[in-house]
Amino acid sequence: MKSASIKIIITSAVFLLIIASVLIFGILPATGKLKSNQTDLAGIASDLEAAQTKYENLIGLKKSESETANIQDIVMEYLPDDKESSDFVVKVEAMAKELSLIVPTLSLTEPAPVKEKKTTGDEDSDSKTTTTKKQAAPQNVVDFTLTFSASYNTAQSFITRLATFPRFASLESVAFTNYSADSDTLSVRIVGKIYYGK
Repeated sequence: MKSASIKIIITSAVFLLIIASVLIFGILPATGKLKSNQTDLAGIASDLEAAQTKYENLIGLKKSESETANIQDIVMEYLPDDKESSDFVVKVEAMAKELSLIVPTLSLTEPAPVKEKKTTGDEDSDSKTTTTKKQAAPQNVVDFTLTFSASYNTAQSFITRLATFPRFASLESVAFTNYSADSDTLSVRIVGKIYYGK
């Protein structure tokens, strides 16, 4: 009887030792490995999500590249890099043609350097010194002058279109002269500037 109970105890102890060995050497390392794999998978999922976000941003940039090119074209229309004086003349003539208007004079000139006079000496003194110094002309500007004859309504329409011209321009003076009651026309002289460059 003692030997049967010892046998049962030994068998139970061996069985518990096998279970403990399997648990210590098999299951615990496997669960540790599973936890490590789960952490690695979470990191990979986070990296994939970041890569997906970057990819979507790149796709968005690719789409906005064409929008940027369109905006650049519009800006170049309003403020070209070069003078493009001939382009301005062609557009003004086309605008005049739409209104059945003839512009006999359209001249473009670059502004001349500005002369500055400086006087030194006392107001009461007879020895005053006057020096003249040239300042550089404004850059990226072309002056224009145009003249035409038209009815008041046509002249008004032309001036309005010129003021909203698809290029940066400023109208500095508009003069109406020589009204003719017979032909219901008046002479118009417009002085302004067009701009270019960055």
